[in-house]
Amino acid sequence: MLMDNTIILNTLYLVGILFKFMIGLLTSSKSIISQSTITIWTNILLVTALTINLFKDKAKKLFQIAVTVTILGLLWQLSIVYRHHDSINLHHVPSTYTSWNIVYNLLLLMFIGVVVGSVADNKDNLLLILSMLMFITIIINQIILDFFMVDIYTE
Repeated sequence: MLMDNTIILNTLYLVGILFKFMIGLLTSSKSIISQSTITIWTNILLVTALTINLFKDKAKKLFQIAVTVTILGLLWQLSIVYRHHDSINLHHVPSTYTSWNIVYNLLLLMFIGVVVGSVADNKDNLLLILSMLMFITIIINQIILDFFMVDIYTE
C-alpha cells in the first residue's frame, strides 16, 4: 500500500510540474489553453498531492509546516491568477510580474524536487526556507498586480 501511495504522489507531482512548465512555456496569447488556466489546474493538482503527502504517517512537524505554507501559497496564487485571469492571458501585466512568477515557479520546482527526491533528515529546513521564499514571491506578485497594473499601459 505504501508503494502505491508513493507512485500516485510522484505521478501527481510529475504531471503537475510537467503541465506547469512544459505546456506553460508553449502557450501564447492566441493559444487554446491559456497560461492562467494551466496555473489554476496545476495548482489544484499540486495542492492535492501536497495534501496527501501532508497526512502521511511519518511526517515531521517542520515538514508539515513547510508543506502547509506551500499549500496556502498555491491557493493564494490560484486566487490571484483567477482574479487577474484576463490580464494575464492577454499579457497585460507588468514584466516584473512575469519575472517574479518565473522565480516562484523555479522555487516550486525545487520544493517538489526536494519533497520527491530527498530522503535526508535535514531536508525539512530546506523545505521551510523554500516555502517561505515562495510565499514572499506571492506577496510580491499580489502587490504588483494590485498596485502596478497601470504601468503596463504607459510602456
